[in-house]
Amino acid sequence: MQAVTIQRRIESLPTLSRSGKRVNGLHRLVRSPRLFEWAYEKVSRNKGALTPGVDGKTFDGMSLEKLADIARRVADGTYRFRPVRRVYVPKDNGKTRPLGIPTVEDRLVQEVVRILLEAIYEPVFLNESHGFRPGRPVIPHSSSSRRVGRAASGWSKLMCVGSSTTSTMTSCLGF
Repeated sequence: MQAVTIQRRIESLPTLSRSGKRVNGLHRLVRSPRLFEWAYEKVSRNKGALTPGVDGKTFDGMSLEKLADIARRVADGTYRFRPVRRVYVPKDNGKTRPLGIPTVEDRLVQEVVRILLEAIYEPVFLNESHGFRPGRPVIPHSSSSRRVGRAASGWSKLMCVGSSTTSTMTSCLGF
């Protein structure tokens, strides 16, 4: 697929999603080396781009041929995610927290999937929905959002009565 066609297709995803139409042809988009080039442009600018994963590789030395090879393996179904390198980073309170560092190839595949899923689902999220969304704080700050959060928290406790603990489910949902 040509770059213009890919761009046009990705730009049409929000409209399809908002109208409730079924989104088809994502596999064809994922096969596109150009989409992996866009993912590379985005991810390689991150602070951690030169941090190696378990394979010891960084974005240094990435080529168009390597990007095309990753796209081909994803399309063929032969791509396999690698284990994540675990490091512990210090927190302000003196403790540490675990951080997983994926391989460069895994970061690229994750970014391609993020680009597509964000184009599909971001337009249909409510304005009150927060989390790791572009241009939004992770924690809502308005009082109406807090009310929505409290109501959802109560709902999640009702929904997980059959689970071992309600607090586990509630914390997993972020309430």
